[in-house]
Amino acid sequence: KVLWGEGEFQRVISTDSIGAFAELALPVDALLVWLPPDEPGALQSLVAALPPHVVWSHLGALDPAGVDRVLALAQRLGRPASWWLPQALSPIKATYAASLTDPRPWEPSRIPRPLLAVCSDLIESNSGLSAEVCSLASDWHAVG
Repeated sequence: KVLWGEGEFQRVISTDSIGAFAELALPVDALLVWLPPDEPGALQSLVAALPPHVVWSHLGALDPAGVDRVLALAQRLGRPASWWLPQALSPIKATYAASLTDPRPWEPSRIPRPLLAVCSDLIESNSGLSAEVCSLASDWHAVG
């Protein structure tokens, strides 16, 4: 059972980042769900119960593993892949992007075009961005 304030929510945002979950300021029409990293199926029953007009997005790391996670979640949920990202992402990337620690490089051919347009500089520099460094942004939008 899920309870929320007044009105209907129009968006569900999932995250596997406890820091982002604790700090993210949500739009009034959104529901935030923490998704345990080792239990991707936990979100499936919730999203399956949502009315079709409710949009799902995920806030996670912008790195190869994070992109793969959203793509796998989208496939499992039967929803389009959608990333919840700050609108002013460029200054965050300039300040907080870090070299990838995973030996697996970016694979641009696997990245949906809308996300590729947003993170091409991370791909070129072989760097990534954690969800936590984005969580205090004030304006957000879905990409995907």
